[in-house]
Amino acid sequence: MWFSREQEYTDYINIKDFYLSNFENPQKEIQLLCRKICDEIILKFVLSILSTREHQSIWGPRLDQLFIDFYTIERKYDFFNSVKIEQENHMVSLNDNGFLAFPWKKRSLIDIFNNFEKLDFHWQQDVNHSITLVKPFNIYFVNGGNHSIACGKFFDKSGVLECDSAIDYSNILKKYHFNGEYYLNDERKKINKPFHKELTVLFLLGKILIEIN
Repeated sequence: MWFSREQEYTDYINIKDFYLSNFENPQKEIQLLCRKICDEIILKFVLSILSTREHQSIWGPRLDQLFIDFYTIERKYDFFNSVKIEQENHMVSLNDNGFLAFPWKKRSLIDIFNNFEKLDFHWQQDVNHSITLVKPFNIYFVNGGNHSIACGKFFDKSGVLECDSAIDYSNILKKYHFNGEYYLNDERKKINKPFHKELTVLFLLGKILIEIN
């Protein structure tokens, strides 16, 4: 699902109309698609690690670089105050949720693959694991434990872990746009190109989530 400059607006409308016309709860169905896109991103990164030399796989963005690059380009924008929300601690199932995990190290993947082969192995959260709930998508960004959480999604989905932080991208989704090639601000100034095409699909789905609600 990738949009050319000519298709972006039409496809945005078509996707929104599809969900509004065919589902009683379009928000739930769109968030389900967001979780599936997260799985696709994890698989893309795992395959990149396996097919390249150590430390030469594709690069994963920070939490403030998922769409617009607030870390190196839009630095004047007060990102963290814009997205910060209160969230009670809660437990999160690997099986039922989407995780934006960006593994990068081949040795770490090999060690985890070896563990999953053991019959007595059970995935458990450790002190290195940290996740942040990202609204309105209702997916989780992995701050720490990218390799084990990524592998857990595919090999041991019975795992659960605790989440103690959350952000809401809604203000950014309202303020910024995508023209098929660049993210733009309200003045239609070009900011940056997408780091990964799957994240731009999430961006457009997020704008639809805000609009339908």
